[in-house]
Order: sequence, then C-alpha cells, then structure tokens
Amino acid sequence: MKSLYSQLVLSHLLPLLIFIPLLGILLAYIVETQIVLQNAVQDLTEEALVLANLAGQQPGVFSDAAQAEFFARTMSAQYAKDVTLYQTDGGTVTTLAATGARETLAPTKAELDGLFQAETQTRLYANLDPAQTTVEAFVPVLSARRQLLGIVRVSEHIDRLAARLMQMRLLILATTLLALAAALSIGAFLAARLTRRLNLVTQAVVQVAHGQPIAAPSDALPQEFRATFDAVTALQTRLQESEAARKRLLANLVHELGRPLGALQAAIRALRQGADHDAALRQELLQGMDAQVERLKPLLDNLASLHGEVNGAITLQRAPVHVSAWLTRMSVTWREAAQEKNLVWRQELAADLPTMNLDADKLAQVVGNLLANALKYTAAGGTIFLRAQVAAGELQIAVQDTGAGIAAKDLPHIFEPFYRGAAPFGSPNRFPQGMGLGLAIARDIVTAHGGRIEVQSEAGQGSQFTVILPL
Repeated sequence: MKSLYSQLVLSHLLPLLIFIPLLGILLAYIVETQIVLQNAVQDLTEEALVLANLAGQQPGVFSDAAQAEFFARTMSAQYAKDVTLYQTDGGTVTTLAATGARETLAPTKAELDGLFQAETQTRLYANLDPAQTTVEAFVPVLSARRQLLGIVRVSEHIDRLAARLMQMRLLILATTLLALAAALSIGAFLAARLTRRLNLVTQAVVQVAHGQPIAAPSDALPQEFRATFDAVTALQTRLQESEAARKRLLANLVHELGRPLGALQAAIRALRQGADHDAALRQELLQGMDAQVERLKPLLDNLASLHGEVNGAITLQRAPVHVSAWLTRMSVTWREAAQEKNLVWRQELAADLPTMNLDADKLAQVVGNLLANALKYTAAGGTIFLRAQVAAGELQIAVQDTGAGIAAKDLPHIFEPFYRGAAPFGSPNRFPQGMGLGLAIARDIVTAHGGRIEVQSEAGQGSQFTVILPL
C-alpha cells in the first residue's frame, strides 16, 4: 500500500467491501423471512382450509380413529404435508391421527380459545437452518350448527424449500461478488485516472524544477487539478521572468557601467601620459571624469533603492508638505533643463492643492524620474506639461510630453524591474538608456503612499504619467 494508486483503489473499494456483503446478508434475510416463509405460511393455511373443508364433509373422521388415520395418511400423501387430526371434548384436545416422523404439539390454550371462535391459527418455528424451520396451520372443523367437531393441523418442514433457499443465497452471493468485481473495476479506473492527473501536475512541477517547458495536459482536468496546473504554469512563468530579469540586469549593468568606466579609464591614461602638464586639458579631463561619476550616481541610487525593496518594505519619512510650494521648488531645475533642450515648459498647479503627510524626498524622486524620462524622449520643439489638481478625493500629479511615446507591446511591462523596451519611436538609438529601474521604483514609492500610477501613451503620440495619492 505504498503507492498512491493502491491507496486510492482501497479508498474506493473499502466502503463497498463493508456495505455490499452486509447488504447481501440483509437482502437474503428479508427474502427468506418476508417472502419465502410468508408465502409458505399462506400456502399452508390455504391447504389447511381445504383439508378442513374435506374433513367437515366426513363427520366420522373425528369419531372413528381408523377413518381419521386413513384420512390423515391419504391427505398427507396427496399434499406432501404432515396432517394431524385432533378431537376436542369440553376443552380437551386429543390426537386422533398424525403423519410425519417429527413430534407435533397440540394447540395451546390461547390457540384453542381462538379456534373455538372459528379462527385459523398458524405457527412458525424459525431456525437459521431451513431444514429445522417448521410451519404449522390449525383450522377448526365446524358442524352445520356451528359446533366445533375437531381440528385439522397441517405442518411442513421447510427442508423441502432448502434447495430453493440455497439457490437464492447463491444468487445473492454471486450478485454480491459481481458487484464487488464491478466496484473494483470502477475503483481501479477512477484511481488510475486520478493518479494520471496527479502525475501530470507532478510532471509539471518536475519540469519547472529542471527548467523545461511544461507540456499541455493531454486530457481535460477537473477544476482543482486545473487550478494547480495553472498555478505551476504561472510559477514557471514567474521563474522565467525572474531569469530574464537577472539576465537583463547583467546586460544593463555591463551597458551602463561600461561607458563611464571606459571614459574614466581613458582620462586616467591621458593624465598619466602627461596631459596633467597642460592646465586647460587637465581641467577638461577632470570635469569629464566628474561628469561620468555624476552619471554613475543615479545608477547606484536605483540599485540601492532596489536592494532596500528586496530586503523589506519601503520606509517612508512622512511630514506635512504643502503640495503647491513643494512642486514649485522641485520643478525649477527641470524647467531649466527643458529650456536648455529647447522644449516648451508648461506648468499648471491648482489653487486648492492641500497640505499632506508625505515623504517629500521620495516623491520628488518619483516626479523627477517621470520628468527625466519626458525630457529624454521628447525632441527639441516638443512640450513638457506638469500639472497638479484635486479630483474625486485624490491628489493627481500628471507629467505629459509630446515625445516618442511607448509601443503597445511594451506598455504592460514598463513598471517591471530591468525591463527596457524597443528604441523609442523615431529614436536613432537602438537600445534605450537606463537600467529599467526608475519606473519600477517610482511605482513602489507611490504604492507605499497608498496611491497608484496610471499611464496613457501611444507610439509617436507622447505619454502621460499620473501619480494619484489619496488625500
């Protein structure tokens, strides 16, 4: 019973092994006692009534012992029953004639009282052995004046029915065995199907563990198995996404670190080869090296934020912040950057912006990331639009641009860590810059504030990112 298949077969079969034999025994008992024996009693009573009627037509039967003996033997031979005649005299019952080797009992006082009232009396001596079961019927014989002349007793030992009862028992036994065989077959079939379905799920788990693609199930699965199979499939998808994210992280690190490190190495070599003797060249190289280090800082900040999110939830340093004044201060540098790139800057802050408990630094990182992307992917002559308002009990901060937009296939994935879509529409760059962490970190910061980020974008038609925070 170590295999699941055998345990499932036993679980299907065990109740039937208990209940079907019990049902067969109960059925045999009911048929024997309620049908066979009752029919025997009824038949015997009818035959006793016939014999009593015949005896009543021969009054001498109950006064002449020889005639009584002849009547009893003749009727016994004719009906294949034991026949006994009793004579009654003032409540005394005397046996006149009897057939059969077994001892017979005269009617009891209660039975005799009933017979004096012209009632038919029956007895049934039941035994587990049909050959030992006896059925008796007593019928009074009345004169024309309704006087009791005597009693006719007809009895039968059910051993004559033993063969029929044995056939019936064998039939019930055969039916029971057939039902058990059918139950075993059905149980084996159900267990095999259940085991096969469990094996499909197990095989899917093994395939996930070995990094193999999950094969589609060959047959329809029940709801519970389908849910488990779908969960395993989703797990494989998540693992594949995690593996893809890991590969993207390595590729992005190589891509993002390679250029500034290469520039730093080139500047260091130039300084070592004598460029430090030229004050102007030395200053230019040092400024370039400082710019490359500054370029590495956002990358390191994003990686540090990602590391903090992996190790636990984002910790917010909330404080009362007047939204209008805060947005005005933090947008100044971005407005200057937009004007330097020949972009049109528009800003619209509603007059009713509230004071809220926020982490101003982290939200500045969110809005700054959205503005940085807008500047990066909007060509000269385009427009950057920053607006804030209160609607439906929420603070809405929107950053809209007229830049490259986002392809429809990339839109569902832009908040995934390390995801970088195809080159922006009309962009000469084959690979977009960045680690693919900015939007993911921005979403997590907004979520930590209890809010959400919504995006509307179409390739070549610009984008709009909206930060929504509950008041």
